[in-house]
Amino acid sequence: MRRRIPVLPSFRERAREAEWMDDPTSDRVRLERTLRQFVAVNRLFTRVRRVLRREVIAAMQRDPARPYRLLDLGAGGCDTQVWLLRRARRLGLDLCVTACDHDARVVEYARRRHGGQAGLSIVRSDAMQALRGTGADFVFGNHLLHHLDDAACVEILRAVARMPGARGVFCDIERSAAAYAGYAVAAALLFRNSFAFRDGLLSVRRGFRRAELLVLADRAGGRERWSVQRLFPHRLVLKTAVRDTVVRTGARRRRATGGGTQ
Repeated sequence: MRRRIPVLPSFRERAREAEWMDDPTSDRVRLERTLRQFVAVNRLFTRVRRVLRREVIAAMQRDPARPYRLLDLGAGGCDTQVWLLRRARRLGLDLCVTACDHDARVVEYARRRHGGQAGLSIVRSDAMQALRGTGADFVFGNHLLHHLDDAACVEILRAVARMPGARGVFCDIERSAAAYAGYAVAAALLFRNSFAFRDGLLSVRRGFRRAELLVLADRAGGRERWSVQRLFPHRLVLKTAVRDTVVRTGARRRRATGGGTQ
């Protein structure tokens, strides 16, 4: 029998119990309902659109004449990726997104809903496979890291840090009793017949403290390459520390090919 989430858990260390939606044998109907409910989760709790505006859109606008590529790891149902592409198009920016997920059921669901979106490629791949050989300008993950153990997080951060010119941005949950209690109240009212309530609470327990993310960044090859910012409510944003990497890389590419800004 599956264990129940404790009413008063400890937040001293990250929880190790797996989320039900990560189980390949979990109920598909409830999984797809969870993915639909994640649209509301992303809008109400994650602040992911603000992060993308600040860390991706703003960087593209500093050099708007060239195309950009974003690799999204653990993309889920792709509602956020579709929003980002439409936002970029409205601003006259050229962006292509490769959305990766390791779960074939999630990929099939995302393709049914958004497979016709221009600029969006939805592929089945784990994070490390997706990172090998990619030439992305941005590597993004929303609520990816808390699904992984510390060793896997370090492996991904190390791979991103080694990508020339790429900017890594990872949004996740700051683990705390306040985050747990706040989500419990909201999710009990909003989310039914899915994994969103139980897995959401477990996600908080699997989340991070700011110091823990800095330790992972240090293990990945250098804390100086990464910074961690807090964002209300209970968000942590781990990103590569050099903010103008993408723009400088684009300028080098233009010089190498004899191009220039109009």
